[in-house]
Amino acid sequence: MDETSSPDYEFGGFRLDTTQQVLIAPGGEPLPLQSRAFATLRYLVERAGEIVDKSTLMARVWPTTVVAENNLNQCILALRKALGESAGERRFILTVPGRGFKFVAPVTVVPREHFGPALRPGAGATAPNPASRSRGGWRLAAGLALTGVAAVLLWHWLGRHGAVTDPAEYVQLTDVTDGAVAPVLSPDGRLLAFIRNGGPFMGRGQVWAKVLPGGEPVKLTESPGPLWAPAFTPDSANVVYSAIDLEHGSWDTWTVPVSGGVAATRLLPNAQALTYIGPHQVLYSEFQRGVHLAVVTARDDRSAHRQVYAPAHERGMAHFSYLSPDRKWILVAEMGSTGRFGRCRVAPFDGRTAGFEVGPQTGACLNAAWSPDGRWMYFSDDALGVSHLWRQRFPDGPVERITFGPTEEQTVFPMPDGHSLLTAIGLTQTTLWFHKGDTERILTTEGRVFSPWLSADARHVYFLMARGDAMAYSLSRMDMASGRPEALLPDIKVLEFDISPDERQVVFTTVQGD
Repeated sequence: MDETSSPDYEFGGFRLDTTQQVLIAPGGEPLPLQSRAFATLRYLVERAGEIVDKSTLMARVWPTTVVAENNLNQCILALRKALGESAGERRFILTVPGRGFKFVAPVTVVPREHFGPALRPGAGATAPNPASRSRGGWRLAAGLALTGVAAVLLWHWLGRHGAVTDPAEYVQLTDVTDGAVAPVLSPDGRLLAFIRNGGPFMGRGQVWAKVLPGGEPVKLTESPGPLWAPAFTPDSANVVYSAIDLEHGSWDTWTVPVSGGVAATRLLPNAQALTYIGPHQVLYSEFQRGVHLAVVTARDDRSAHRQVYAPAHERGMAHFSYLSPDRKWILVAEMGSTGRFGRCRVAPFDGRTAGFEVGPQTGACLNAAWSPDGRWMYFSDDALGVSHLWRQRFPDGPVERITFGPTEEQTVFPMPDGHSLLTAIGLTQTTLWFHKGDTERILTTEGRVFSPWLSADARHVYFLMARGDAMAYSLSRMDMASGRPEALLPDIKVLEFDISPDERQVVFTTVQGD
């Protein structure tokens, strides 16, 4: 749903402003809520009167991170406090023992127009980031722009040394204004599928397809929840993709015809990042116990089921897998016990061992691929927010970064000719906006900005920022009067932070070992 046109909600005198991402008290003042708590409240309010089980709620609020149930309980406690519920009082959120939570207060859906114009993103900015924070009626928004993102052919001669950065080697395949990611080519080479206006992993975009080279893109899906990992069936007639059923908390594989105009159907429940490795044989990830996510192979009706690889830790999640051309190995992109992507892994397809780590030593390996001859492994690695492509000769050659510069490359797909790669390329920028009353202005014009925090007197704004090709965010503060930013912790890579009300203390998390 477009956040700028999504409805607001009223209950018990409160108003939930979904565009500004803020809870408004009956007296009109904004109530401070952390982004996770806001997401929890919104999900419950949108399903008022329904019992929402804990696993579904946790998957919605923490879609890419594995967390303990206590994190959800802390969000619920924060919401009860903000809504003014006293001990034992349940005017808004009811705990259903052994099941989950229910929002019990009457809710009124209010169209966006009722409250006047929403915060208008300027050129190169989207609706306010959920991490935006509000103080005393002022608003901050960190708008994200993927400038010029397009699915492209990245020509890369495998026997050559050095970086692949010559613009003459890029062939643009899409020309959409809102971004195209996760591109894949059909087995017959005629069709390109990609996710439009979303992300390569659990984003809110939809799957589109086009005939190469100059066909018009056709929208294939109308998924209400996050989707990712598009792939073609062997006959090129259908696209399969992963999606989360938010109502039931299941992660399933769906299939839809490439012709468009036909509703998608569920192919396999509890199956994600599915790829065909034969006419009816598939490779995919499925949940075992809890959040333990393993790689398995089976027929596409789930017969002949066999486990290939499972992470050692019970909270490990092997999200993506790729079979080598000789069908002896798989590349795996996985999350560790902390719920973050780490290095990729090579494991034997027969499942006899857990294999070994490959790819860049730092960052997060989000996607991988094999060259058609099996001699090279390719990786799309996101090092603290900056994504580039790498390669390594199988099995243990030196790791080489192959793309550089201000642009980023997300996902990697080998072309059958063995000389080129398919990827999504663009430039990620974010802009910090300040909104008060009927006026608004841009605070930053360069770099990538996240998690703005505005002081109570609106004299200072704190935020995370990275410039150019930097692979980490630093904590900065800007004086609102002068507009000058200053780095507060220039030598520390900050992931999250919070500021004390008197602005004398800061708490933050950083990367272990830095």
